[in-house]
Amino acid sequence: MHQALAETKVVAVKVIEVLPRIGLAWVQASDMQEWALTRSTPGVQLEDMQAGQMVMVQVREHEGGHLPVACH
Repeated sequence: MHQALAETKVVAVKVIEVLPRIGLAWVQASDMQEWALTRSTPGVQLEDMQAGQMVMVQVREHEGGHLPVACH
């Protein structure tokens, strides 16, 4: 069965916390939605991220929510 492509969008987010030892960065959008970006998320450079920094994250709709798929 053919499935429709999931909707993607780009969201401006603020870096809340960077945890390089465990390979995560927590980010938050203006609507207070939060995501964890991992070292394996395309475009994520944990060593260059700092709390308070604004980045662009591409998110994909999945089961009623959005999941991060890339960082710009």
